[in-house]
Amino acid sequence: MRPAMPELLQWHGWRVEGQGQQIEPRHACIDAADAKRHGGDHVRLGDQQRDAHEVRRAQQDASLQAKIAQPFLQQLLAAAGLFHHHMVGGQEGLELDRDAYLHGEPGSRRVVKDRVGRVVEDLAEFNPPQAGHDLRLTIDSRMQYLAYRHIKSAVIKNDAKGGMVVMLDPATGELRAVASYPSFNPNDRGSIDASGVRARAATDVMEPGSTVKPLLLSQALDSGLYDTDDVIHTKGWFMVGRLTVKDFRNYGDVDFAKILQKSSNVGAAHVGLEMGSENVWKGYKEFGFGDITGSGFPGERFGVLNDFYEWNKVETATASYGYGMAVTAFQLIRAYGAIADDGMLRSLRLVQGDGANMHSPPKRVLKPETART
Repeated sequence: MRPAMPELLQWHGWRVEGQGQQIEPRHACIDAADAKRHGGDHVRLGDQQRDAHEVRRAQQDASLQAKIAQPFLQQLLAAAGLFHHHMVGGQEGLELDRDAYLHGEPGSRRVVKDRVGRVVEDLAEFNPPQAGHDLRLTIDSRMQYLAYRHIKSAVIKNDAKGGMVVMLDPATGELRAVASYPSFNPNDRGSIDASGVRARAATDVMEPGSTVKPLLLSQALDSGLYDTDDVIHTKGWFMVGRLTVKDFRNYGDVDFAKILQKSSNVGAAHVGLEMGSENVWKGYKEFGFGDITGSGFPGERFGVLNDFYEWNKVETATASYGYGMAVTAFQLIRAYGAIADDGMLRSLRLVQGDGANMHSPPKRVLKPETART
């Protein structure tokens, strides 16, 4: 029968203190009885053999520690919700980007040594070491844990290649959770796959599709071109040049609420064409598409938003329901945050307190009454 955890560690030569909070190896606990159990009275053979025996015991204990600790460490990481290593470490994380801020300065002292390297005189010239600074993230570990757990479950359930979750406080622009799956365990280097290392929310771009429809309609309302009660006549499809714009079915006459409810491409395209290519482009630009979000995360992508003078009617229609452009998840949640915050577009924040970058002031992109509609 496998012993319980404290007994298991004691059985293999480990001492557990308190409630298992501290685990220390007993490398030096070699006595005559111990040596006899290992095949001979090594203690009486002199310091050299005794030291070699202790080294072997230490190596065995270290190997055992790795075997025992690894699964428990992974469980502790999961329980604590520490799944934001995409944001913190690695080749793209804040730890690398802010290394100069985090890194301290080593101290020094001036001494005189003899020819074999022994200190013979201390000249009393001493420069104390300078500690580095701390970075406090805006990430909430509890929300991070829940975000990671749910996106992992959703990706596995739907047999998807990957997924991401971003959670934002729209009133401040502070990111509360940034999780993606596949992920990686930084303590198990052998299992790391390149697809799980990058911070997808900042570095991966995608066509936003129907997620831009609230942005388009809010700009149309804000400009005064439409009212919420205006009706758009659809028949399930219509032609724009050689492009056939289709809905899942014929939704008939739709107002703005029904365009969003049914995710009507036909309705959105009608609105976009009425606004014109320049106004559609300006609306997306106002919401931050084509620009970085101010998060300060290294490697953040700008996305793709081509200038409106390159658009014809087909490009204008497809842009109205989110195609022909590319955004990051950071850009998309920033735009939605503006609607949630009464029309104020804020820079995203990953760092708070000392060490935070200066952010540009928030700007108004919608009237408060439009944002609340």
